[in-house]
Amino acid sequence: MTEAVKIQNLSFDYGKQPVLNNVNFSVNAGEMIGVIGENGAGKTTLLRLMQAQLPINGEISIFGHQAHDKRVCDWLGAMPQGDLKLPGVTVQELLGNLSASYSNPANIDQLMRDNGIASLSKKRIDRLSGGQLRRVTFLSALVGQPRLLFLDEPTVGMDVTAREKLWLQVKQMQREGVTIMITSHYLEELQDVADRLLILKSGRIRFQGTFSELQEAHVQTLFRFTSSLSEPQLLQLPGVQSVNKVGSYWELTSNDGDQTLGALSRQLSQVHELSVTKQSLADIFSEMMRQEATK
Repeated sequence: MTEAVKIQNLSFDYGKQPVLNNVNFSVNAGEMIGVIGENGAGKTTLLRLMQAQLPINGEISIFGHQAHDKRVCDWLGAMPQGDLKLPGVTVQELLGNLSASYSNPANIDQLMRDNGIASLSKKRIDRLSGGQLRRVTFLSALVGQPRLLFLDEPTVGMDVTAREKLWLQVKQMQREGVTIMITSHYLEELQDVADRLLILKSGRIRFQGTFSELQEAHVQTLFRFTSSLSEPQLLQLPGVQSVNKVGSYWELTSNDGDQTLGALSRQLSQVHELSVTKQSLADIFSEMMRQEATK
């Protein structure tokens, strides 16, 4: 299988502040990768290094070429965290100027029509709403018809409908063979769309693999219910790791869901509105960060 990205022994620091430390991973062509980490974990720096926007200490290969190779720039598209706020410039002018940088750009009028913003073409960038501006920033990443697309917090400021439309388009691009790397604090979105996850902590990769593999490595079951049982009684149930009261509900985490459920079933007269779920990506990530902080 063709490798879209290969990174070996990559480190980076801002002066005396280390950001990435000996990072190694690869991405297959056509994969969608979710990059997760707390603020300051190095996510945006990693994307910028792959775009050769920062000095590289290590090896970064993009479709078999060094990241700083001029040909690579033509294959990349990037949606940054910050939007492009250019006073006096219209949407069409912005996208048209960007298209001049690529050897095989998309048709700008068609791109705007396909993405439902043709009506904004003559509108100035600084007159757009936050959601409209985010959509235009997304289109700016598509102007060059990229083979590798970087999306840095793509749905911040978008309403629910706009977010759904963006993810539908991203999935369609993946079906057409585009490789996609995404950072987002909306972990439920990455849980749904990413083929694999990279979890960064303090500049190192703490996990890389599928969400299913992550769940298997953090085997916990979540129980939620109302009950007259006390916290000490719940803590004594087999498998229970933690007990929290949220409003009128008890929330339990267990590392042996079958045993805990069996024990609860013997006290059903005191347990009501019971729901049982596996941990979400957000749950597991929070747990991993807490564990790292106590080391």
